[in-house]
Order: sequence, then C-alpha cells, then structure tokens
Amino acid sequence: MMERQSPGRNTSRVSHRRARRPSASRLTIKYVEELEEKYEDAITENERLKDENKRLQDEQKRLHEKKREMEDRIRELERELETRTPSGQSLSTPSSKQFPKSNRPPKGSRPRGAPKGHRGASLRVPREADDVVVHSPDRCPDCGGELGKESEGWSQTVLDIQPTPIRVTRHDYKRRWCPNCRRKVSSPASDVLPNRNYGPNLATMVAFLGILGIPLGKVQLMIETLCGHRVSVPELMDLSNLVGRASGPEYRKLLDEVREASPVYADETGFRIDGINNWCWDFVWDEGVVYVIDRSRGKTVPLDVLGEDFNGVLSRDGWYAYDAVGGKHQLCFIHVNRNLATVEVRRGVKDRGFREPTPVRFRKRGRPSNALKEFLRFAERLRTIMRDAVEFSEREPAPTAEERRVMHERLLQRLDEFTAEGWTDADAVRICKHVVKHRDHFFTFIIHPEVRWENNTAERGVKKLAHIRNNSGGRRSREGADTLQALLSVFETWRRRGLDVYEEARSMLLRSVGRSSNDNVSA
Repeated sequence: MMERQSPGRNTSRVSHRRARRPSASRLTIKYVEELEEKYEDAITENERLKDENKRLQDEQKRLHEKKREMEDRIRELERELETRTPSGQSLSTPSSKQFPKSNRPPKGSRPRGAPKGHRGASLRVPREADDVVVHSPDRCPDCGGELGKESEGWSQTVLDIQPTPIRVTRHDYKRRWCPNCRRKVSSPASDVLPNRNYGPNLATMVAFLGILGIPLGKVQLMIETLCGHRVSVPELMDLSNLVGRASGPEYRKLLDEVREASPVYADETGFRIDGINNWCWDFVWDEGVVYVIDRSRGKTVPLDVLGEDFNGVLSRDGWYAYDAVGGKHQLCFIHVNRNLATVEVRRGVKDRGFREPTPVRFRKRGRPSNALKEFLRFAERLRTIMRDAVEFSEREPAPTAEERRVMHERLLQRLDEFTAEGWTDADAVRICKHVVKHRDHFFTFIIHPEVRWENNTAERGVKKLAHIRNNSGGRRSREGADTLQALLSVFETWRRRGLDVYEEARSMLLRSVGRSSNDNVSA
C-alpha cells in the first residue's frame, strides 16, 4: 500500500519555488528605473551636446568673420600688387630678372618722330676741314689691274675726337730789380691756379662732368684712359670744390634774380648728406634756375628764396610750404589729377588722365559700391572743369584779355558749385577740402597766359639733381652739397641762356683767383 505524501511538504516546495522567481511587478519597476536612469543620462548628454554645438557655432561664426577679413585683405593686396608689379610677371620671378615696366601696347598708326612742321635737327657739317686726306687707288681692288686717269669722285666729312695726353707745362718765374720800388718783382702767369699742380682746364672739366652726374671714380678712370694720367679722387674732389667756391658770387646773383622773376616754377625732392635725409628744392624761371639743398622741407626755404613780398606768379603743387609765399599761385593740374588717380587705383579702378574723356575701367569684376560711384562722379566733374579750362587757354586764335576775365569768373563759379555739392564719400570730401583751400590757385593761368597749367618745368629741373643723387647716393659733406647746388644752378642757367658752359666756368674760375684767361698781369 503506497504512502501518501503529506500536503504540508508539497506546499513548502511550491512556495519555495515561487519565492525564488521574482514577480512581474518587480521586474517592471526595475525596468522603469533603468529607463529613468538612461533618460537622465540622455538628458545630460543632450545638454552637453547643446553646449558643444553652441560653442562650435560661435567658433564657426568667428572663423567666417576672419575669413571675410582675410578675403578683403587679399583683394586689397591684389589691387596694390597690380599697381606695383608689371603685368605678365610672376611673383616668384627674382627682381633682377623682372622688367621695371610692362610692355607698352602700340597706339594705333601714329608715326614716329617729330610732328609735322617741327624744325628739323640735322648735323651742320663745317665748311672748312682741319685735314684733307685723298684716297686714290693704284690698282683695281677687284682684279688688281692698272688703272687709268683719275676722275671726279665724292667727299665725306668726318667729325671725330682724339684722346689727348695730358700737357705738362713748367712755369719759370724770373725776378728783376725795380729802381722805383727798390725791390725785385716778378710777373705772375696767366691760366694758372695758385699753389696747385693742376690747371683750370682740368678743374673745369671735373666740375662739368660732376654736374652731368658722373661719379668721381669714373671721372678718374676717364682721365686715366683718355689722357694717360691718374689723378687721385681726393684731388678731383678738391678741384670740384674750388670751382664751386668760385661760383658763389654768380649763385648769389641768381638768388637776387629769382625774387624779381615771374612766373617761377618750384618743386622739391629728397636728398641725403652723409646719410642724413635732406631736401633739394628747385626754382625755375625762363632765364635761370636756383637749386637749394636744405634739411627742411617746410616754409623756411621758399620764404628765404622768394620772400613774403614776392610779387610774381608761383607755379607749384599742393605742398603746404608754398602757401607762405606771397604773390599769385598756380596749382599744377597734373598733381590734382594724380590725387584722383591714386584713389581710383586704390579702389580698383584704372587710373585716367583729364585731357580727354576716358571711360571707367574696373580691375575686378563685380558691381561698384555706391560710395565708389559717388567718387567717380566727383572725379569726372573735377576733371571736366580742368579740361575746359585748359582747352580754353590753348585755343586758336588766343582769347583776348576780356574773354579771359569772363572765363575766369565762370570757372570759379563752376568750381564753387562743384564744392558745394554735398559730397559724402570720404575720399571725395578730403579732396574737396583741398580744392576749397586752393580755390584761388586753380585758374591763374587763365588771366596770365604766360603761366602754364602744369608744373613740368620744375619737375624736369629737379630730375637733373635726382639723376646725380641716384648715381652718387648724395653727398658726404655740407661743403659738397653747397658745391653741387651752386654749380648746378650756375651751369643750368648758362645753358638756358645759350652760353658756352665750359668757357664761362673757366673764366669764372680764373676771375675768382684774380686772373683772367685773356689778361697777362704784371707786377
């Protein structure tokens, strides 16, 4: 008979199994807690990502702004580079292999040479020859046969120079007894510099070559090559300074003449004395030139040369130092247009002149800004006024004095209306102030026909000294600068007056030492 299990033991086993198996509610609670933890972690990560995204957006915005600044800077440098680097050249090309200027494109079919009606410049062959050489062949140069009688041929005149060896002259001075003075006397020689072994011809030539811009080292080489004699550079410098001191009286005469001259054209350029920056001024009139080398670029130099009571007409650029000079002034139109062209090039427009209407040409693609459009209108208006004034002064037949007076008033009225336009562009406002300041200096050449509307006369004059400066680098001493300004002034004045510069300088040197090339003074 089988035994029956007690119900208590079975119940305990079932309850034990149920105790080990978690209930569904507990599983649900645990799962929810895990989800809540993950949700909180997700929220935290989301906040972190939001902060990171905001930081990246700020960084991106900053980089975009930096990019725009760099692009603007690149465009500005490209415009500046186009104005400085000739077209068609690579930036990687060494400067030694670059052309200083770009190739000039051909301009139509304009013929070369002087214009029609211009006075010809041909060689004037001397009628008399120093030597006559007859060329008569003895035999035929082709077959070597004998030739017949001579017949009429042709002549060829040749002008040439010959290297001349240096001439050495010994001067012996004899003394004789003077019964009246009761002493022995001698006769000084003419054409001799006292206490020097070199004569006036060499001294004059050294000074003349120096004014042409030839350094003393090359002058030394030239004398040694052509004359067979070597002169030291200090001796050449001493001879040049000797001629410079001799030109002092002539230089002071020019300073007196320029104060009474009219019109006078003035300009200035940089110059160095012993490495120190100085300025060279030139004052040019029809019959002379005055050069002044000074440390100052201020008003002291124009006042010292021309004076406050100057009554003539001064042609100048816009430099403020000339404002202190009295008299009437004429502002150079080329400098005014240069100010306009400088702004145009800087703002991406090709530079233009004012003598003929020229369409605007941009260097880069894109629409111009409203400010640039305003400046272009400003520049065109000012150029038109200047162009009309120049065309009136150059018309044929020449206008009468009354016509000039009426035109002068009309041009001033147009200029006043132009400056009162109410321009807002920064460059236009700046140049407009300059125009208002020099209002009375714009159209002086209309009333005074002898005055030019440009200052090229002074520009060409100052280039002569700039050429000497570029070859020599300036001067090493104040004495050298004084010699240069005096000699260049005197020599250029003689040249403008049609005088023989070499003979005038030689005579001036001999007069300065108490002798004349044509006198034989006896004591």
